[in-house]
Amino acid sequence: MTPPFPPSESSPPVRPTGAVALVGGLHLDRIAHADRRILPDTSTPARIERRPGGVAANVAMVLARLGVSARLLGCVGADGDGKELVERLSALGLDLSGVAEGRGVTATYLALHDPDGHLAAAVVDDAITAQYSPQTLHRNHSLLAGARIWFMDTNLRADTVEELMRLAGLRRDGVFLVADAVSKAKARKLEPILSRLDLLFANLGEAETLVDRSGSAESLAQALVDEGVGAAIITDGAHGVVMARKREKPVRRAALPARTLDVTGAGDALTGGTLAGLMAGLDLAEALDYGRAAAALTLEATGAAPESLTLAALHLRLDAAEADRLA
Repeated sequence: MTPPFPPSESSPPVRPTGAVALVGGLHLDRIAHADRRILPDTSTPARIERRPGGVAANVAMVLARLGVSARLLGCVGADGDGKELVERLSALGLDLSGVAEGRGVTATYLALHDPDGHLAAAVVDDAITAQYSPQTLHRNHSLLAGARIWFMDTNLRADTVEELMRLAGLRRDGVFLVADAVSKAKARKLEPILSRLDLLFANLGEAETLVDRSGSAESLAQALVDEGVGAAIITDGAHGVVMARKREKPVRRAALPARTLDVTGAGDALTGGTLAGLMAGLDLAEALDYGRAAAALTLEATGAAPESLTLAALHLRLDAAEADRLA
């Protein structure tokens, strides 16, 4: 399948137009940065920050930072965390009319980072996300109408994913369907719908789960396309990212240089930046450069979708990378 909007012939600094609808996880992240290496069986001095998070929310925030209208659909609790999360997401200009109030506590993610910014450990309590049922999604169908891209993460229940596919099938004008595999444990929810997806984001381990074998990022991306995915983008850590799509050989792109402070949300920034590029009318290969730059900027700040992530900063990072390449 092809995007429901034409690609441009170049990569100008165009401000994206239109809307993206995103369905999935909304968390309040608690991110700890230790001043020394984190060890078991003892406490470690650290600086702890609270920030909005969750895959769908992270991608939506990136889109908002880059000037794309984003409609977020998910579930929060009737608690202080939920109130804070809604207030902070609303301040970014996100449309939250599809966010439902569920029973229990708002989802939370706790990340422990060593001084070099790398993740030492993390845990998540996102049970409330399962309350975003097919019925809740159906009641918010009007928010999906008119969105040029629909994005889902696999924090959703399997039957909610199926309902999203059913609603997509009712769109006479078509819709560009994007999914994030999220984790090895949750990726299998996508197996029944791989052939319906226009674009899939996954890391190496998630891709291996989906195709039931190990291999290089190139071979896994190609295998997913062979399974019917329109295009697959596989992240491979410090080794960059691989893109595969129908009738083309997989292509590996290096990660842009970054002074890592915090890895939280970097993968979601890659996703959000890429979708922003598509919304600006870029071809997927060019849009992926938006994603690579967004990921680099995010690595250099704390938390997902940092204030330093702007369309102007993204283009400056891309210009610097191109200057380095030509030097």
